[in-house]
Amino acid sequence: MPPTHRPLTPHPPPPLGPRQVLKACTGRFTPLKQFAYFDWLEALPSPLPSAEECAPRGDRYDGQRAVLGESLQAALARSVWFVVGAGAIGCELLKCLALMGVGVDAAGGGAVHLTDMDAISTSNLNRQFLFRPPDVGQPKAAVAARAVGAINPQLKASLTLTLTLTLTLTLTLALT
Repeated sequence: MPPTHRPLTPHPPPPLGPRQVLKACTGRFTPLKQFAYFDWLEALPSPLPSAEECAPRGDRYDGQRAVLGESLQAALARSVWFVVGAGAIGCELLKCLALMGVGVDAAGGGAVHLTDMDAISTSNLNRQFLFRPPDVGQPKAAVAARAVGAINPQLKASLTLTLTLTLTLTLTLALT
């Protein structure tokens, strides 16, 4: 008689809770306390801002102002940044600057300057989220500035499209 085969049935993954309890009881491994934890107390201003400095103003920066205070929010708005490259990291940086309100106070000297000599290709679309399929072939800096302006209309990113330097050195050696 041929051997009987049991059909393969997928087993559900074991629950996470009992495994963590076992780790805690045995002391052999460290149990998970949280899935993601980020502590950056050094970012808080010292001394801590007063309650009236953290009071909401009814704008998009109220959450950030509640933690950092109005004086630090105003300093972010007046700051000047020069971003070289609108690739994967540059896109992420530009998004964060726009959401934080960095450089939005043009009257106070705030600005975000952007340069990238590259054009958008289809291979950029999966990792550079500021670009869309109709943008293929256009300069990255121009499209990124337009996209960041859509995220935060107060930010007027200036473009520096011609930042190339060609240096040719000619060395003449005298052999004696």
